[in-house]
Parts: sequence; structure tokens; C-alpha cells
Amino acid sequence: MFLLPVCRKILSVAFFAALTAGCTQDDLYVKDYLKQNGIVFCTNSNISNLDPLSNEINVTSVTLAQNVFNRLIRFDSASNRYLPEIASEWSISEDRTAYRFILNRNIPFQKTSWFMPMRTLNADDVLFSFARIMDYTNPYEEVQTQENSTTQASYDILDFRHLVQAKQIIKRINKIDSYTVEFILTSPNTHFLEFISNTNCTIESKEFFDSIPETSQKEEYFRNHPVGTGPFTITEFKFNDYVILKQNKDYWKKEEMPKLNKLVIDITPNRAHRMNKMITGECQVTNQPSKAVTKQDNTSHNFEILGSDTFDSTVIFFNTSRGPMENRKVRHLIASAVNHEVYGNVLYPHAAMLPTSLLPFDVTFFSTIAHQDIATLIKNMDEQVRKRLRSNNIVYVYIERSNSKMGYNISRLTQLIRSDLSSLGIRARVREVDSKSLARLVSKGAYDIIVTRGVYPMKMPLYKLYVSFSCTGSKPVVSNYSAYCNKELTDLMGQYRYKSLKNIDIEHLQQINSHLEKDIPMFPISFASDYFIYHRDVHGLKRAINNGLDFSETYLR
Repeated sequence: MFLLPVCRKILSVAFFAALTAGCTQDDLYVKDYLKQNGIVFCTNSNISNLDPLSNEINVTSVTLAQNVFNRLIRFDSASNRYLPEIASEWSISEDRTAYRFILNRNIPFQKTSWFMPMRTLNADDVLFSFARIMDYTNPYEEVQTQENSTTQASYDILDFRHLVQAKQIIKRINKIDSYTVEFILTSPNTHFLEFISNTNCTIESKEFFDSIPETSQKEEYFRNHPVGTGPFTITEFKFNDYVILKQNKDYWKKEEMPKLNKLVIDITPNRAHRMNKMITGECQVTNQPSKAVTKQDNTSHNFEILGSDTFDSTVIFFNTSRGPMENRKVRHLIASAVNHEVYGNVLYPHAAMLPTSLLPFDVTFFSTIAHQDIATLIKNMDEQVRKRLRSNNIVYVYIERSNSKMGYNISRLTQLIRSDLSSLGIRARVREVDSKSLARLVSKGAYDIIVTRGVYPMKMPLYKLYVSFSCTGSKPVVSNYSAYCNKELTDLMGQYRYKSLKNIDIEHLQQINSHLEKDIPMFPISFASDYFIYHRDVHGLKRAINNGLDFSETYLR
């Protein structure tokens, strides 16, 4: 990780102070910074490194991927079409198993203090980048050419978060010439363009990777020294603090040269602190403001609101295949014991939305499960449930740590879960784990409850649920944390998994909710709409896919 010295005064001095008479040295620094035509984006999400492939998906990592790197193609939400980016054009074979991409020529990689490129982007960089995607546990290896046996059911479910199914989707990649690559798929896949337009599928420099000395730290060095082709270049990064970017003077899209000279991403998990920085002018843009801000006229604060198109949801998944969680009545009891308001204030202070159904996003009908009287339920428990709760078995609860960087108060959440389970007579061991450790636990089925946080886009809200309950035959796929297979449920979700929330009729959602209420394989704790607010002198701000921000056309009035 590179840590260069940086003056933090730009983030700790109020904006308006620079406009007052009798400026101090700090005030002058702020004025000088503003002359550079810069913007500060205060975000709630930390990141562990600067590599889009190995980073957790949150607003900070997606924003960096969007502004520092390019992909072969990109999806344009305004026109609802895929547009060229690194690839100038592409063609698809009649059987839809071969995708050929012609690359733009003369695309320079960014010049940084750690790398001076000697050539422009070519097909070798595409093969290198997708070799990492297909097996990102190995920093770089030749793309495997052997056929991977799979079924239509398994590779039709694209896990955009971990890209774990890339090997199942892509049979091999052929280098036709220095500026032409061809992807051969294992079978026709109608979502392949969607897959490669994802912010994880960025094109990185093979030349830079090869220039790093062969040591045990090579991969870590690569992850923290980004070399992209996008409109901004990262110059400084301090974990859990800030990322500083500057305009890429050599950006290959000359007609789309960014208007900002500097972009600072200030990592401020505390919502109150972010709002204070917005009011004082230390930040010009922020995400997840207080609920009051998005519901009132903010003329006095000169804020504009960039409407949310996602729900940030925290969900409990019960492992229905083992221990006390096999019993539906135990799951019902735990779900009914959750005090949504208390949990919501811990997870999303001042912005929490209380679930009205078992769907982890906002709908307009009410569920019965979320409003049961817990005292009555305990009183009416049958002997089978009481026996389960009186057993000496310990219930293992795992909270996914990677998503906690979006603002979890892990210690408080752990206390709440342990206390609630204890009140039901359940002995619980609550631990936080990272994504890779969680994946190992899931593969072995060695857990009882998983608490995780995810983004449910309004564009395809049922897609993530469909993936979460998908099975190959009677065997759950790796993303099915509940180990719950119900063909009728997945068929209901599958019909509308590519539809936007506004295009799914309420009766259909009620049917899905009824199936979930019957067995309770999962339970949403709370969620929030991920709004952005920005000062009115900021123009040209756009959403990126996966809920990041695109600053390539942003400017200050």
C-alpha cells in the first residue's frame, strides 16, 4: 500500500472560512485547493485496496472503478444500450457462443509515480485482465482452454459480486491479433454483455504487472498501485481515511476530458459527520444522508438530491439444512424477536426503513411475520421447539465483515443478536468474518445463521433474491446461504428477475412473500434507500452502475 504525505487541511477546514476576511494559512490553503477546480465526495464506505477485482462492492470501490478504469463496453442507462468503450465495435456469432471485440488503438495507460508505460493498451492486456477475473486467487496465469462442464441452470445465474462463475461462462479467449480478441462461451448466454460491462471487469496493464519484481508481495503491490485508462488517476490513498485523484491529462477520449482537476473521496462512516461536512462546505457530495434531508425542502442548505435506485439491505439467512434452524418454528420465533427499529438505528442511523414484508426492499403490502407478539409465541411454543431451544447445542452466527465497511456498528450488532437469541433460550456464538472465510463456511455448511448486507437495485430487485435461492436440481448453489430449494419459489422469482420494481405487479410480489413466510429461510432486518445529495453548484454528476458515481462530466458552476 502506498502512503504518500498529504495535507488534510483541505478536509478539516470549513469551506466558508476561505471566504471570510483576514484569512489564516489554513484558509488560504482551502482557497488554493478550490482554485484547482476540485470536489470532495464524502462517502460512508471504506475499501481494503484499490483493485476493482478483489475489492468489496460498495459506493467507494465502484466509484473508483468507474473513474479510474475502463471496460470493453459500458451500459448506458439513459439509452438502455451497451456502448463502446475500450472496444470500438463487436460482433456475435449466430449461435451466440462467440463474441469478437475490435479494440480502439492508441489508448494510453496512466502515467504514475510508480509506473511509466512504454506501450499503449492491446489484446495482451485484455487477456491478462480476464485471466485474473477467471481465477482471481491467482494473480496471473494463462487463460485455461479446457472445457468446463456445467449446466444451463448454473451459469445463467451470474454472481456479479465475486465473479465466481466466470470459468463456467467463458470456455476460452482467443487473441486474433494485437487489437482483436474473441470470447468463446461454454454455451449461449444472453447476459454476457451485461457481465463484461460490470465494474469488476476493468482492463488493467499486463506490462505494469510484469514489471513488478517477483516477490511474495507482488499481488498486494499490484492491488494498491492502480494503472488504468480512465479519466482520473489515483495519486494518494490512506486506508480508512481518503483517496485523492487527479485529472488524467493523457485521457484517450479527448472530447470527454474531465472538467475537474482533482477529486477527493473522503471516507467518513458516521452519517452525522458527513452531514456536518456538507453543511460547512467541506464536502460537495455525499451518500446516505439523513432521512429528514431527503424528505424536506432543503433550499436553506442549497442541496440537490440524486434519487436512489437501490436499497441497501441487511438480511438474516437461516441455514435450513442443519441444527435448530431446520425447524421452521425456531426460525419464526427468531424472526419475530427482532426489534426492527432498534436494529435499524444501529445499521442505518436516521435513514432506516422498516421492512413491511419478507422482501428486502420497499413494497406496499404488509407481512404478518414482522408483527407477531413474541410473548404470545413463546407461551404457545410446542414441546418440539422447546426441546430444540433447551438443547446444549451452540448456534453459530456469522456477520460478514466486508459489508460492515458500509457503516455497520459490528460490536453493537453482535450484542443485539446475542442478547435476542439468549432471551429465547438460544446460546449463540457470534463472529464477524470476511467474504472469503464466509465462502468457505458456506461451502461446508458450517454455520447456522448468516447476517449480510447487500444492494438490491430497483432495476432488477428480484434478481439477487433469485440468485440467493437458486439450486441445481436439489442442491443449492454457492450463493444460497439458506440452503433452501423451492422450485415454485424460484420459478416465481425467475419470471420477473430482470424486471424493474415498477414493472412487477403487487400480486406477484405477494405470492413470493407468501412462500417466504411459509418457511422463513431468510428475514430482512432493515434497509435504507441509498440517496446522494450534492451542492447546487455541482453539475453533471451521474450515477454509475452498481450504485457508484461517475465524475467524468462533473463541473463546478
